[in-house]
Amino acid sequence: MQEKGCTVYRNVLDCIVMINEKTKEIKMETKKYLSCKETAKLIRKGLKTNFPGVKFSVRSDTYAGGASIRVKYTNGPLTKDVEAYVKQYEGAGFDGMTDYKYYMSHYMNTITGEICLAKCEQTYSSHEVDEEIPEGEGWVAVSFGADYVFVRQNLTKEIVEEAIEISENQHPQIKGLIEVREGYSGANVCCHALLEKLHHSNEAQWLNNQVYKNIRLVAQANYIMGA
Repeated sequence: MQEKGCTVYRNVLDCIVMINEKTKEIKMETKKYLSCKETAKLIRKGLKTNFPGVKFSVRSDTYAGGASIRVKYTNGPLTKDVEAYVKQYEGAGFDGMTDYKYYMSHYMNTITGEICLAKCEQTYSSHEVDEEIPEGEGWVAVSFGADYVFVRQNLTKEIVEEAIEISENQHPQIKGLIEVREGYSGANVCCHALLEKLHHSNEAQWLNNQVYKNIRLVAQANYIMGA
């Protein structure tokens, strides 16, 4: 069987393989390079879809040697849930064991918005990735313009106070030892009195962690209930 202007192929299967390979090459050659600002726009749109009702601040920043995006929000879902979504837009990673910055490329489906890792070099703490472009319509090779995406969750005083009340009911020995502090980035707790009273013991550290855990859970619960 012969494709116009090409060599003769032994059978239909060979021809199909050739066409598929050329299609993949074309898709890779037409790789889309997104700027940091364009990447931030995609993140903003995705956050709105995946976390309805939450107001996110998404800011891009370019500088010598790289670019990053900072995502901020108040109360709402757990930070790890937001990070699980936005981190897929990172174009680089950092291996702390070797103090080495490495780069990644991705495939993105322009129809569904789905993203998957295409290439990533092997480092001390990461495995090499070299995946073929997925089957189906809408997939293109992309390079995201931000090296890193950082997430910060701010909290209101009401959320922190509710979490402290729950913590004091669970652990009466900490009553009156947790202080609420407010700053430019929202409210937080000060557990110095608790740590000092219990002499920075393992119990004190455990109780301190329980307070912060309750803060995250209260914020998450209020988000789920639509408060």
